[in-house]
Amino acid sequence: MHDIFINFRSDDTAGIATLLDRELSRRFGLESLFFAPRSIEAGQRFSEAILTAVRQSGALLALIGPYWLAGRSADGRGLHNEWDWVRREIIEALISQVRVIPVLVGRKTPSLRPSDLPEELAILAKFQHRRLDPNDPGPGLTRIGDDLAKLFPHLPNHDASEAQPNRHPPQTGTIVYRPTGPVHTGSGNQHNTFPTTGSHERG
Repeated sequence: MHDIFINFRSDDTAGIATLLDRELSRRFGLESLFFAPRSIEAGQRFSEAILTAVRQSGALLALIGPYWLAGRSADGRGLHNEWDWVRREIIEALISQVRVIPVLVGRKTPSLRPSDLPEELAILAKFQHRRLDPNDPGPGLTRIGDDLAKLFPHLPNHDASEAQPNRHPPQTGTIVYRPTGPVHTGSGNQHNTFPTTGSHERG
């Protein structure tokens, strides 16, 4: 069973989907995510694998790029085609009460508007989205990962230790410039030493 399902249009956000799968798998474990190109086994029935994975997930990340709505097909229908897999996966998630998190890919991808969406998907415009910039993905990946860590506290979180404060500050040394006798920089007393005076430089 996978907790996180990555929903994407292959001719729109395939590269970002691969990056997201790699980063979240590193953080939460490979089995925590369903990413169709990796998760569906050879010879397995595609439709059954997809819909079953959606129903069993706890969250669906809907990657939304510039071609998400219409796609690049000749008819340009995209989400308005009832057989469109991006559409079917999201609708299945909504029916199954799986949390859907819209992820806007790119700085210029506009927020969703109900009037642009099929009636069955209009509710997506009401969901809080996240943004992922392909030119600087680090902050977006971290934020999405943090969201999922809160949503699924049972998952292993390999970034958790990095977020903990450093309880032992790094120790620094003491530099004594050109000493002419015994040097003590600790907190206790110094014993069995002899005082020295004058210059001990070799000239």
